[in-house]
Amino acid sequence: MSKFKLFLGILLFVFGLSSCVSNLNMNDLDKQMSFKTSLVIPIGHTRASVFDMFDLIDNNSEDLAFYADSAGNFVYLYLNTMLDLAVDGKVANFSNTEQNEYRLLSGTYFPPAGTVDDLSDISGIRSNLPDIGGDFDFNYNEYDNDDLVQRVDKVRVNSAVLNIQAKTDNITFTGGAKIQLQIKFPKIPAISSTTYNIDLDENDNSAQFPINNYFTIDFPSSRTFGTKTDISVKVVLLTAGGGSITFQNTSDIIVSTKMTNVSIAWAEGFFNRNNTITSDHIFADIPTDLWGYSQISNNRLLFHNPEITFKFNSNVGVPLSFVVDSIKAVDKNGQSVEASFGGNRSTQFSLAAPRNKGDFAFSSITFDRQNGGTNQLFTINPKEFIYGFHVEVDHPSAVANPKHFLVGPAAISMEAQAKLRFWFDETTQYVSRDTLNANLDSILNIGDYNIELERVAINIDFKNTLPLQVTATAKLIDENGTMVFVKENIAIASPTVDAQGLSTEEKTSQVSIPLIGNNMDEIMKAKKIVLEYRILGENVEKQINIRGTDSFDAFVSLFVKAKVETNLDTLFNKK
Repeated sequence: MSKFKLFLGILLFVFGLSSCVSNLNMNDLDKQMSFKTSLVIPIGHTRASVFDMFDLIDNNSEDLAFYADSAGNFVYLYLNTMLDLAVDGKVANFSNTEQNEYRLLSGTYFPPAGTVDDLSDISGIRSNLPDIGGDFDFNYNEYDNDDLVQRVDKVRVNSAVLNIQAKTDNITFTGGAKIQLQIKFPKIPAISSTTYNIDLDENDNSAQFPINNYFTIDFPSSRTFGTKTDISVKVVLLTAGGGSITFQNTSDIIVSTKMTNVSIAWAEGFFNRNNTITSDHIFADIPTDLWGYSQISNNRLLFHNPEITFKFNSNVGVPLSFVVDSIKAVDKNGQSVEASFGGNRSTQFSLAAPRNKGDFAFSSITFDRQNGGTNQLFTINPKEFIYGFHVEVDHPSAVANPKHFLVGPAAISMEAQAKLRFWFDETTQYVSRDTLNANLDSILNIGDYNIELERVAINIDFKNTLPLQVTATAKLIDENGTMVFVKENIAIASPTVDAQGLSTEEKTSQVSIPLIGNNMDEIMKAKKIVLEYRILGENVEKQINIRGTDSFDAFVSLFVKAKVETNLDTLFNKK
């Protein structure tokens, strides 16, 4: 291009002469000539779009750390942690019932000493062994220092295992004779017709009976009876083939029953236990390469209003409190900063309870600059967040509204989100770098012409919608990576910024960087131009609020003013 312009200039010069001079003898001309020229040669364009810088995506995806809202207005760094909290057995415990023991003869029947030899002899003793009626105590009510902390009014059981242990005392068996115990629960409709049998002789015996069908127990409304239901035990004597059962005056039959592995569908009552229902520490690792991003590393990003949100879904029909023990940011060196809630490291809030069995209730709490001082967490470059918390019954609310329910399995799911809007406090510093290929030797290659450079400059035209003032540094790098020229403290104007730190216009500006020095030969060997931008708020007292649509464009060109000497023969003989 430069050769063509030189050639065009010379033609114009020659034709200009020929229009004024007649009978020009070309052989008599001085063929050595010199002229001055100025060129502006484009080098390249860099664009620092916020979308491009962080590969921003919309908020329908949670796979990446950065995203912007659907309008591209607000940019976030987004971290998300999901956790299912195990709470079964903590709000209330239904897994096992009370061990219920019955002495079937003592106090009920005192058999005379004697022997039952065969079936025809049973009737006399059997008539004196009536069915035993008693209470089966689930023992689901609980007290703490005489204060009622759990009362169960009604429960529906998915499944359970009935455990029976039985033994005889001072009863002798011969010839395979046995005593059979037949156990029933007449007041539990779903299993009232089911009989659970266990046979006895001199040896102790035990049996387990899985109960896999649903059954509901409606306990008496009077609290005097607690969580009890009726149990029936029938004693049957079995003798045959010469076998015998011999009773003594001190004979007895002892049986104990218990339900284990109780799985409930739901329970109604009052649940106000004092123990912690669930607790945990979430170690929410920030993506390991986050602070290694070229856009973020070695920068000071003072987020103005980080938001840490805890979201809950709960099917627990009991008033609960979520207690934050601490929220901590820890950097790679172990330095930590904690959130502060009015000067305390801990705070709590109530979780919503579902209205009906089978429903889930949603709760959400957000901690931010005003509620937690979360901006302090980013005075360091955190490697991870650590959320320490526990869940407990909201005792005042539980007492004020004492009708509760539980659904099995009791479940609370929690989501911890950290959203860091690109809204920064004063004194935030950010450095961005762009590299352009710029082979100056090649750009200014004009062959055999004798060229004397009078002025060489890098011109940069800026278009800026970022709410930032920019101080730039331009570096020229040769093929060995050696810096052959540097210009620092290049001021680039900021657009007008409103009170929220948002830019309100596009700002255009231009700078020209003269390339001067005694080592121009070295400077002209540069292969790359590195532009380093150090950006702050419009001024040190202004916040920075970055939108996804904000951008920073730089159009780079090379300005050359030079004196060129050439020879007409050399010029016209060029192909």
